[in-house]
Amino acid sequence: MPRRSRRTRVRASASSILDAVLPLLAREHDGASMRMAAGAAGTSVGALYLHFTSKEDLLRSAAVALMDRLSTLLSEATTEPTARRAFDAAWVAAGELRRRVGPGTDSFLSRFGPRAPRSARARLRAAFHAFQQRLAQELPRVDVVRIAAAFGVWLEAGEVDQPSARDLAWSLVSPPEETGLARRPAEAYFADGRVRQRTDESGD
Repeated sequence: MPRRSRRTRVRASASSILDAVLPLLAREHDGASMRMAAGAAGTSVGALYLHFTSKEDLLRSAAVALMDRLSTLLSEATTEPTARRAFDAAWVAAGELRRRVGPGTDSFLSRFGPRAPRSARARLRAAFHAFQQRLAQELPRVDVVRIAAAFGVWLEAGEVDQPSARDLAWSLVSPPEETGLARRPAEAYFADGRVRQRTDESGD
């Protein structure tokens, strides 16, 4: 088996470090020290600095890694044969990513995503646009607001079983005639920070 180059080994090591420290960074944000990050990665502070020049570099690299994973899962979901299967594939993959990284995933992205290089932000925008266009092939009225509302359910779905939350999210994306559910403002689905499980037409 051919030996990998030093650059390839360094890149692989950086990727494994980011895998290990993402839950810490999502929870602590810039409150995490390089020593804490080294502990989470099972390495030394000195070894951490071989890959990342500063804590800011580590945070930015973590944001890029997370954005690239979202770009990949959206791109993979876009290839599904129907809009519903594309949505479900994105939901399941995003949920699995959030479980691995932790409940601070969304706030971490909101805070550090804008610091990521323009290329990473462009990749995520392109993947999201392609995903939106895939849904729009069958759901002409779908737009960014509807998708954002649907994935807002994802962010609040910790107290709801996944199929129930996924169906609720789909009802926000698709037209009423597609789901049989009443169209209500997204806020109507939330109470005390939890997703309401009732999705019938009888109201709150």
